[in-house]
Amino acid sequence: MNFFTSDLHIGDKTIAHWRGFDSVEAHDELLLSRLCERVGSDDELWILGDVCKATVAAVRTLREAIACEQVHIVIGNHDTGSKRMLEAQL
Repeated sequence: MNFFTSDLHIGDKTIAHWRGFDSVEAHDELLLSRLCERVGSDDELWILGDVCKATVAAVRTLREAIACEQVHIVIGNHDTGSKRMLEAQL
């Protein structure tokens, strides 16, 4: 099955606060857990922009937590981590 999502804003303290979270860690953990509840290894996931403001290690952790073997990312205008995503080979 194909899944589509966007505007995760992983690692973005401002967005986490704006969304009502006490910490960016709580924000990121909830988004990732909900994503992982829905997608399986045979699924295909498309993340359509504004993925993260994170370190290479955080992006790798994000990718490793997603069960899908096929994850496609469209870089968005808030993706300061776009270079990091490429380095982490998402």
